[in-house]
Amino acid sequence: STQSTWGDTRISGWVGWFDTTFEGSKENPTATPAVVLDTAPGKGYSHWGQQVFQYYPALSAASGDLFMGQIDITRRKENHRLLDIKVTHTIKRPSTDAVMDGPVVTNFELQ
Repeated sequence: STQSTWGDTRISGWVGWFDTTFEGSKENPTATPAVVLDTAPGKGYSHWGQQVFQYYPALSAASGDLFMGQIDITRRKENHRLLDIKVTHTIKRPSTDAVMDGPVVTNFELQ
C-alpha cells in the first residue's frame, strides 16, 4: 500500500481493525442477511476494539513523500489466537527519487 503525505509531518503509527461476515456453513447457513462484525472506528462499541501500532521514535516525512508499506500477519504456532505482525516500510521522495527511510522492518506481537 502507498500513501502520499499532505505536508511536512511525523508518522507515529497506524491503527488496524477488522470486519468479518458470519455466514454459517453449507449444512447450517445463517439467516439472510448474514451477521457482520465490524470493529471500525465509528461503528459503535465492541469489546474487540482497534489495535494501535506505534513507531518510536516517530518517522519524519516531508510534503509529497510516499509512505510505502507491506503488512504480513501470521498465526503463532503455540497459540493460533495470537498473531505476529511484520510491517515493512519505505519513505521515498518522488521529487528526487531518493529513499529517505527504509526499507525498515518492524515486528509487532498481537495478543
